[in-house]
Amino acid sequence: MLGCHNNPNWEPFEVGQKVWLNNQNLTTTANKDTLQKYTQKVEGPFQIHRRLSPVTYELDLPHNWKIHN
Repeated sequence: MLGCHNNPNWEPFEVGQKVWLNNQNLTTTANKDTLQKYTQKVEGPFQIHRRLSPVTYELDLPHNWKIHN
């Protein structure tokens, strides 16, 4: 688990917990036409829908994002 090696105090998130999503690799209509330095760095908070692995989670995202499912 990558998180454990980088930070000894790391604990996995739980289903139902709310988290912030780093939008560095997301392309949304809000940040497509804006200079990168003026866009938000994170989006959310979003509730965790399910845990896919110790470091991968599926989030309840807005339906208009169409990122997964």
